[in-house]
Amino acid sequence: MQIQYLTSKELSAYEDHSLATEGVIIAMPFTNVDHAQRAAKLMASRANAPGMILCIQDEKEAGFIAVVNRAFAKTQSAYFAYVAQDALAGRDWLKEALTAMGDSKNLLGFNDGKWAGALAGFGLARRSWATQHMTVISFTLAIKGITPTPSSHSWRCKPMPMHTSPIAS
Repeated sequence: MQIQYLTSKELSAYEDHSLATEGVIIAMPFTNVDHAQRAAKLMASRANAPGMILCIQDEKEAGFIAVVNRAFAKTQSAYFAYVAQDALAGRDWLKEALTAMGDSKNLLGFNDGKWAGALAGFGLARRSWATQHMTVISFTLAIKGITPTPSSHSWRCKPMPMHTSPIAS
């Protein structure tokens, strides 16, 4: 598992789909360098699957979703994941996620119990499926059941179990 650090400006300079890797691209937008380095090192050491953690410093303060969407456009891989700088990876987290998805699942939510288990803060998607189903709005909003709250940046969703559970399309 490789780790690469970029600023969002450096990421923007890449041609679309030019950052490529076998396995999984894991986008990690960050504002705190120490948190990102700690999380990325732990994720890489515990992944037990091939891929690249792309740590992207959000120096322009575009926001998590904007940086994830830009990373999706600039990268190429069989799978795409998005995580935050404070994510805590368990042992074999990526290997087990890929096994759970198997050949028939396309989207997996990583849920740590926050939000009463109703919303997954991080996710993994099969890129071929995500390209067809994730629209302009954002990578994370296309998950069934999530709707924006009119007066804030928070999100509500219908209760659904998502603790590392793959969602079939």
